[in-house]
Amino acid sequence: VLAYGQTGSGKTFTMHGPGAAAGRMHEQNELRGLTPRTFEHIFNLIARKTRMGMGTVVFECKCSFLEIYNDDVFDLLDHTALRLQLRENPIEGVFAAGCTERVIESAEDANDVLRMGSLSRR
Repeated sequence: VLAYGQTGSGKTFTMHGPGAAAGRMHEQNELRGLTPRTFEHIFNLIARKTRMGMGTVVFECKCSFLEIYNDDVFDLLDHTALRLQLRENPIEGVFAAGCTERVIESAEDANDVLRMGSLSRR
């Protein structure tokens, strides 16, 4: 998901909810943003599919957190990373080469990654 707009236009609030700039997400708050709601939806769907007996299907979820700042791409989960390069291939589509991916098993795990990355924003 990409949020694009002028500084101060509400991208962070819309995507993450109140307190996001300080790394304090309010996942259970009615004002929580699009991202925590999406995490909840994805993991609710996985739980429903699992309960329906889709035992042969394995779900693996990974989370990355990137920031585009002044036309440069940064990995917010790796403080030591330099600018990342965007690449494209027929199988993966567009991706940031070398970005950190964290395996997550719940919406709470994903929100933890989101909180951690939010503290690294420029």
